[in-house]
Amino acid sequence: MTTAKHTNGHGKKKPRSVAPPSVSAPIPTPVPPPAPPTNPNRRRVYNFSSESHVELGKALISQLEVAVDGKLKSPVYDEGSLHTYDPKTGVWRRVGEVESGKIVQSFDGQQVGKKSLKIKESDVRGALACARRETAHEGFFSNAAPGLVFKNVLVSVGKSGITTHAHGADHRARHSYDFDYTEAEPTRFLTALRGMFKPDDDKEEKIQLVGEFAGASLLGAATSLQRWVLLKGGGDDGKSTLIDMIRAAMPIGSTCSIKPEDLEDEYHRADLAGKLLNTVTEVKQREVLDAETLKGVTAGDEMRGRKIREAPIDFKPRAGHIFAANGFPKFSDSSHGFWRRPIVIMFNRRFTGDPEREVGLAERIVASERAEIVCWLVRQGAAAIARGAYVEPKSHADAIKEWRGETDAVFEFVAECLVVSKNKKATLFTGWSHPSDLYVRFCQWAQKTGHREMSSTAFGRRLTELGYLETKSNGTRYRPLRVMQKDETKNADGTSAEN
Repeated sequence: MTTAKHTNGHGKKKPRSVAPPSVSAPIPTPVPPPAPPTNPNRRRVYNFSSESHVELGKALISQLEVAVDGKLKSPVYDEGSLHTYDPKTGVWRRVGEVESGKIVQSFDGQQVGKKSLKIKESDVRGALACARRETAHEGFFSNAAPGLVFKNVLVSVGKSGITTHAHGADHRARHSYDFDYTEAEPTRFLTALRGMFKPDDDKEEKIQLVGEFAGASLLGAATSLQRWVLLKGGGDDGKSTLIDMIRAAMPIGSTCSIKPEDLEDEYHRADLAGKLLNTVTEVKQREVLDAETLKGVTAGDEMRGRKIREAPIDFKPRAGHIFAANGFPKFSDSSHGFWRRPIVIMFNRRFTGDPEREVGLAERIVASERAEIVCWLVRQGAAAIARGAYVEPKSHADAIKEWRGETDAVFEFVAECLVVSKNKKATLFTGWSHPSDLYVRFCQWAQKTGHREMSSTAFGRRLTELGYLETKSNGTRYRPLRVMQKDETKNADGTSAEN
């Protein structure tokens, strides 16, 4: 059987740099995508040499090949799906199970020698399995550079800022917009954000964080910065409106809504593959949520998911996560590794009875400024990527302290009742204490404040996690903490401010 030569190479065009995201850059000169050459293999009659599933799989691959710069570009199987490059849009398009199956079914009746093919359901499944194995390229998309396709250019982002390119398969982009990249500001969107944060001294920092986090997510780079966002407010305060606007600005099919507790389930987790943003408008407060999987998806760790009635897939999630809650949710982890990941945005304005409240605001703003919002998010996200970190509002630190106090009894006990010793010598006279004495004090405090008591082992383990290590001196155990005296004040590091 004669088959077309498979190759993945094509000539690369030299990228054209523009100003970094912190500087207003001119709108890139439109670079229209090249007209897609006619592909003689698409939907052509395939010359079958056998009826095997391997042969059917090769025939399916041939129908998904496209010509790019005069060379055939083969489809790729990654993150649980086949993908084929679309020169018209400049992105890799997911080929679903139904579409793939219809292509295989179209082979029914074609000649194999003197016989005609009779395609059964088992043949469809077998052909898809063979095509997937033949084109498998693990990490093809997760290892791609952050970028996004517009009608006129492909925008990529790195440490040096924003760079524009002509459309091309080698960029491995999967998401596109049907409008040009623009430098125009989304004035109505920014006005709405300033209205949400009107009472706040750090409103401009909150607006910047919104743009940076949503922008990094839009560019597929959220996991490189390893943070997630909690929108915290009492209700009717704009949290849902903000989420609606951000979701509406994202490419179609690039968002999902997976609750933190559902991330532990491999079927739900599989929905993260290929997504840019995960949002949840109301997170549970009463239940203790598992933090381990959330840490993994935030960092982009490789994990396993499974789609219903399909084999497991291994992938690296790239989505950013925005959760909203009226109160602080409880998580199983209280370590430093957990607390360094969330960023809290406090919503302090209530819109109940507010004369400035506008029903349907999110829909109207996105309808009139979607292009401007998207491009503004790209520039804000590029700034965070170049900096290697997000801006943190001033209120974030106080919110984290309050959150830890509500959900971490030992942390709150230390903050309220104990002083850290400055002396490295472990004795009762240098500000150190016996672990058993500290535990007795904790139980008295927990009973008084309504916190649940815990075992001495759990209490000691939590003190160690907080950095207050136990040591021995002359056969006696100590920790570098003592009970705070009445009217005594502390420094920011927990040591006494009295001397």
